[in-house]
Amino acid sequence: MKIILEPYYQKVILKFVDNPTRYCKKKFKYDHSIEGLTVMDKGIIYMVFPKKPSMELISHEAFHAVHYCLAYKGVALDEHGEAYAYLLGKLIETIINKQNGIKQILWAYIRLHSSC
Repeated sequence: MKIILEPYYQKVILKFVDNPTRYCKKKFKYDHSIEGLTVMDKGIIYMVFPKKPSMELISHEAFHAVHYCLAYKGVALDEHGEAYAYLLGKLIETIINKQNGIKQILWAYIRLHSSC
């Protein structure tokens, strides 16, 4: 088996707001009461959090973002889940480090391809 490392960049926009429900209703026409939201629109992932999100909420929304990103690129969750696990850890670390208002980041990951 040969492993090929290919760099890839996905744009993720993080938004920390006072009222996620009100913000998402206006921005995304989302009409449910929420703590946070992750959506993908035209290849860009938007993540909306309250000003001080819990670790549980960060982890929950980060998983959605990882799923959108990898599914968009055609990478399935396999039995080991390494691509998902790697990205999840990196994204959670980024979110924790960027909790100071609107942040636009380029989120880099290594996409693993296997071939015989």
